[in-house]
Amino acid sequence: MKDLEELYEMIYEQNFGFEFEYGSRLGKSKPMSKDQTEEIPESKRNNDSVPLFVKCKSCDEYMDFANYIWKCPVCGKSVQEMTVYKQLDKENAEDDYEENWEVDDLEDL
Repeated sequence: MKDLEELYEMIYEQNFGFEFEYGSRLGKSKPMSKDQTEEIPESKRNNDSVPLFVKCKSCDEYMDFANYIWKCPVCGKSVQEMTVYKQLDKENAEDDYEENWEVDDLEDL
């Protein structure tokens, strides 16, 4: 299994992305392959070089992104871009975050 630093380097160099689930709270990030990110419409991603996507847990729909906010097109739940970046920063600060990633998620990259 690749170590976390190598994985992040690969994601950032190849413009892969991260997915988050949002219910009543924002879940942990899941790495996405380039193919996965290309299947999702541009309107669902933020404008970062490494795109972030938020999926509504209740509706199983990717949220639309506009004006620094993701909003579910079905139920209207919303989450600010800053909240997602705070979650990503929190995960990066955790020493044992690598253990939280599923091996299956990493093998697809």
